[in-house]
Amino acid sequence: MLPIHDSTWQRSGILDPIKALTREIQRDPATILGLVAESWCADTNTFVFEWGESTITLEGVLILGGFPVLGQFVNAPLNEEMGGVEKTIVKEHRGFNKMKSKKASHGAWLNHFMGIGGELEHVAFLSL
Repeated sequence: MLPIHDSTWQRSGILDPIKALTREIQRDPATILGLVAESWCADTNTFVFEWGESTITLEGVLILGGFPVLGQFVNAPLNEEMGGVEKTIVKEHRGFNKMKSKKASHGAWLNHFMGIGGELEHVAFLSL
């Protein structure tokens, strides 16, 4: 998808978040749980350190995650063309609900849409 939609994602400001989401991050659950158990304050929803409290901020989301913090709301009204694409993707998703597993798994979603090309493949990738 990247070679086809690179410029579109760049113009819309979602290229960096897509790249961040498609990279594999090595997790260390013990370290994360240790940090949370030692430092998390449920009353203030912050980490409490010797130097003070800290939490995730929009600036952190922007700088560390590369995710845009400005722009239209996710639930902004769609234009007529995109409304049609939305109806199509919702219909496809409902088809997955009729399957035995009753849900669209990552693998099934990818297998269903990968390689079909066009706007529908692009929207299916972004919705995944």
